[in-house]
Amino acid sequence: MTTFNVSVPGRGLDLWLYSFASHQARPLLETASVEDQARFSPDGHWLAYSSNETGQNEVYICALTEAGVRGKWVISTGGGIEPQWRGDSKELFYATRAALARIMAVDISEKNGAIVPGVPHPLFESRMAGSGRNRWTVTADGKRFLVNVPPAEKPATTLNVVLNWPALIAK
Repeated sequence: MTTFNVSVPGRGLDLWLYSFASHQARPLLETASVEDQARFSPDGHWLAYSSNETGQNEVYICALTEAGVRGKWVISTGGGIEPQWRGDSKELFYATRAALARIMAVDISEKNGAIVPGVPHPLFESRMAGSGRNRWTVTADGKRFLVNVPPAEKPATTLNVVLNWPALIAK
């Protein structure tokens, strides 16, 4: 299965689910907000995604069921995008939207079918190239990160403009 976005005029982006087994697509999250950047947890029980329903992007988790989704837990505080799971589904990482993005980590546990998120804490800051998703990823053990950074800025080179150069050749 995979998720994809459907743009609905006047509503924004909704999340849909596509099953490769049945070759069928169906709506997963349909709201007046933008839901985007969905990531399944490695154990298949949870879906992390970004939504702007509060007026700024935040990261949420919902439970996956046969019928669709159940529950909704806000994970980020102060903004979040591009969620990524650790390989054991016990930690979620996300980025902040600032020019100098901060990669955040949150411990994730479950109690009685509900998500119990830890307190988000920063890991590091990085400038990131591009926008949207896939600007960074994390290894399954959560210890290494690959970040798409913009190229280093080179200092301006000197440009010499020579006027009336044919006169200089005649000398």
